[in-house]
Parts: sequence; structure tokens; C-alpha cells
Amino acid sequence: MPTRLAEYRMVGPAGPFGNGSRAWLAEPPLGTTSDSPVVIVELDAVGDDTWPATQALLHELASVSSAHVPRLLESGRGEGNEPATWISRDRPAARSLATAVGDRRAALRVLAGAARGAHDLHEAGWAHGDIRLATVLVDAGEGLLDLPTRLASTVPPAVIQVVDPSDLDGVDSDRLWGAGPTRASDIYALGAAIHRALTGAPLHPDLAADQPVTAVQRVLVEVPRITPTFGGPVAQLVRDCLDPDPARRPPSAAHLADQLDDLAVA
Repeated sequence: MPTRLAEYRMVGPAGPFGNGSRAWLAEPPLGTTSDSPVVIVELDAVGDDTWPATQALLHELASVSSAHVPRLLESGRGEGNEPATWISRDRPAARSLATAVGDRRAALRVLAGAARGAHDLHEAGWAHGDIRLATVLVDAGEGLLDLPTRLASTVPPAVIQVVDPSDLDGVDSDRLWGAGPTRASDIYALGAAIHRALTGAPLHPDLAADQPVTAVQRVLVEVPRITPTFGGPVAQLVRDCLDPDPARRPPSAAHLADQLDDLAVA
């Protein structure tokens, strides 16, 4: 763990987050309006030639206002041969929903919050493009959706950045054919996250052992596997999200959030 980045002093790890393990709790610089800790996340694969475009995308992302998405506070790039590119954001107590949740109703409420975060991004002109359990956050029982920093750090933004083949589990096959992220592909990914949170099982169980090329081929040709014992209206909602025809998926992430909230109290 670095001790300092720019004028921030690192005080400990902040993960696990959807952006990998390079996330730290940090004290903000002296003289800022708040002395509350922030989260510093180091971004991947931003070169000198792509930094200006990445910086412009991050500035746009910082303007998004949502109660269900952490606020991007600052972004920067270091100096030297391998300079770090980083962002700072609020909600330091948030943790990722990276494993199955025992409390079904609590999980549904958290997922509803993440869906509302996706909708707010959509209304601001963004598609998230990296929704999975690792980017669904929980803060005092409230559901959030982590910032789409993988998307913002890839130029052009239609590129898929995958750290592990398992990350492809909730990726709409259209994206693997080169389409950029859309509202509909985010809803597909939300459906995969709901399934994983409530069953503990991925849609493509063999992805984890695949090589990257095989993983892509699998997602392109293999029908997502809904856990056989997973039934009822929540399972049907997942099937709706995963419909091969984007036009038959829920009409918006806000509509999906409303359904999840209803199911949490049913």
C-alpha cells in the first residue's frame, strides 16, 4: 500500500471493491472543506496518450448527482515512468456485495438501490457497463452502484475491460460483438447480479476455469443457466432481465428497482 498519493495520506485498505484491490481509505489534503476519509481508487491501463480523453470522461462522471452512486470528488495522474491514474470518491464505509447474501429481503433492497443508481447514470447519459456483485455496494443497509471507472478509463468507452473471465458472467453477448454499453445491457447485468446474490451461483458456472478466448466464446453461445431450485416472481424477473431481445427486458432500471422493492416486502 502506498503511503501517499498526490496530497492524500493512505490509512488502510478500502476493498473489496469492483475496481480490484487497489482501493484505499485516505485522509483528504489539509485545507479541504471536509476532513472525512475518502476512498482512493487507482485505475488500470491509462497511458499518456489516453489520459486527456479519460480525464474528460471523469469530469463528466463527476457531474452526475445520485443518492445511489458514490460521488467522484477528484481525479489525477502522477508523474514518472509508470504514473498512477486515480480518483477519489465519497461513501468510505461502503462495501461490495461480492458474495451471496443470506437475508433475501435485505439483498433485494440493496439490489434495488443499485438499480436506482444505474437509472440515475442512464438519465445523465451514461451506461455503466460493469455491473456485477463486486460493483454493487452496501452502506448502512443502503444499496449503491459503484462508479463506472472501468468504462471511464477505457478509450474508446465501448471497449470491455476484463480482469478475470468470471467478470463476463453478466455481460450481454451484444457487447462481445462490439456494441457499447446500453441501458438494456446494464439491465441484463443487473439480472445476473440478482441471480448471483440470491443463489450464490453464476449464470455460466464454467467461466472461472476458462481461458479468456474460451470465456468469450462461452458467453456468446451458451444459454445462461438459471439455478433449477430458483423459482417464483424473483426468478421470473431475472429471466425478464436476461431476455435475448433487449426490447422485452424491463423498460428501465427504475422500473426494475420498483419491482425489487415490491418483492422485498412481499
